[in-house]
Formats: sequence, C-alpha cells, structure tokens
Amino acid sequence: MKEKCALVACIIYLSILSSGCSMVREGPGINPKGEPPCVGATFDLWRTREVVGPAEPFDREARRAALGAEPTTLDAIAAVAGWRGNWDRMIDVPENTTAEELNSWAGTTAICWEGFITRDIWADGTSEGVYLFMDGGIPVQVLWYTGPEKDFFITEENPVVHRHTVLIPEYNELTPVPTE
Repeated sequence: MKEKCALVACIIYLSILSSGCSMVREGPGINPKGEPPCVGATFDLWRTREVVGPAEPFDREARRAALGAEPTTLDAIAAVAGWRGNWDRMIDVPENTTAEELNSWAGTTAICWEGFITRDIWADGTSEGVYLFMDGGIPVQVLWYTGPEKDFFITEENPVVHRHTVLIPEYNELTPVPTE
C-alpha cells in the first residue's frame, strides 16, 4: 500500500512540474517576507469556504459578461450566479502581494492573512491570484484565477471593485468604470 501511495504522489508531483506550475504558497506560520508577527483573526486565502456562493457559476457569468457587449456590475454577476449573503467589494490580490498591501486595500489592521502566492507560478508568464470578497472589515470568500482565466482588468493602483461599480467589457475582460 505504501508503494502505491508513493507512486501516486510521484505522479502528481511530476504532473505539476511538467505543467510549469510550482504551486508555491505560504503555509501557516510561514513568513518569507520577514513581516512582523501578526496578532488577530486569521484568514487563509488558499483554504477558504464558499460562503456566499460557489465559484463555478460566478466564474461562468463573469466570463460571459467579459465576452459580451453590455455593462454590468459584480452584484448582477453574483445574482445570476445564485450568490447569497453579505459582501460589499472585491479586491484583486495578485501574486507577491504583502500583508501590508492587502491590509491597506482592505482597510483592515487586525487580520492575519495566510496563503499568499509568493512568486510567479506559470511558466508561460501569466500570473495567478485571488479575488477576495469583503464585507466591511471582514473577509468572506475568495475566488482563484490564473492569467488566462482572469476576467477583470484591475490595476494594483486601484485593486478594489465595489459591488455596484459599473464594469464594461473590453478586450475580453471587465474593466471598472472610474467614479469621480
């Protein structure tokens, strides 16, 4: 039995290596960036539950909207996807984001973030990250993306998209319309 388990583990490992994916994530208690220790509630960006709704219908509706011609909102996408529950904004958390950056974007100070993607993942040069859904100062749920699956054009200068922000489809991505 041990030999079968070792063989399966070896096959999975070789599959990951051959795909160009290294799956490097911060584990619990790992602090490769040398940030000060955190004291507060912990939220793991990698091991989150689907609190407001499943990822697949949301991803499907976001892709449909990105390929369409009509403006939409995150709220409209979530409603069609069947999401229920409280959230007010989505934050794009790309690879190599620090806890300090995320706290600044989220407006939080007492959350210990875990599960950051710590370096480029894909060999073809695309990126990976998560969309973090927040309700006030409370993290609710995340959706993962890789470059080819990224349906939102969100910049690091303004990584927060509110629930009712108008999104327009451009170049197969949804771009937030700036508010004044």
